[in-house]
Amino acid sequence: MSEENVLLIDQEFQPLTEEEGQNLKPIIKQFMGSYIKYKDTMELEKWLALELRNNLDRLSEDESKKISKEIIDSLKTDEVSRKSLKKAVKQGRSKESWFASQVKNATSRMGTKQTVNYLQELDKSISASNQRLYDTILTKSNTISQNPNLDGFIAEQYHAQTFNINAKASGSQYRAEVLEPNGHGYSKNSVDIVIKDTKGKIVRKYQSKYCKDVKSTQRAFEHGDYRGQRKLVADGQEELIKNASN
Repeated sequence: MSEENVLLIDQEFQPLTEEEGQNLKPIIKQFMGSYIKYKDTMELEKWLALELRNNLDRLSEDESKKISKEIIDSLKTDEVSRKSLKKAVKQGRSKESWFASQVKNATSRMGTKQTVNYLQELDKSISASNQRLYDTILTKSNTISQNPNLDGFIAEQYHAQTFNINAKASGSQYRAEVLEPNGHGYSKNSVDIVIKDTKGKIVRKYQSKYCKDVKSTQRAFEHGDYRGQRKLVADGQEELIKNASN
């Protein structure tokens, strides 16, 4: 897998509770102090492996080295992907065009059979994503839904399904899912979108707010208790709303 074809979620992440966050503070402080102390005398990978071994029980030297390398490689991949996409958009390319180039890069190193299988699986993912969007827009009687919140539901499905197509293209284990009420109605402050790993475990939660401008979106988040959820907003608004993603 090339560096450009790794999703950010593939930097292994588990959401923290407020209590876990507080407990993590002294560990972060310890790591920062250690890094400052050894940054000029020890290679980054060796330093991180040492700290991991000191802080994680029963971690062998080989395991700590492997984890250290994976963490550093994923951070480098993240930075490369961010710069690549940012540069492409700045040059006038669409995100879709950038994504297409990543697919081309991913298949360029495959044999014919691998390429065919890869594209077939990608096509299945696109078909499944389209079906989810159709199900959101249409009622059981095959008419356009008149739900006043339809625009929000479409936005949620769009985010989830484009994530899943990118995940399939990049070989990521993660999948996004829109949480639906199953006939019982949405509960107050309920989670809109989750990301799950291959075991079905939720690793991230998102609250989606799509309003006409930044101020309206910010007010929408202030009118609920969304602790433990990340903010998902319209493209461009994430730059002005704290801890938000587009």
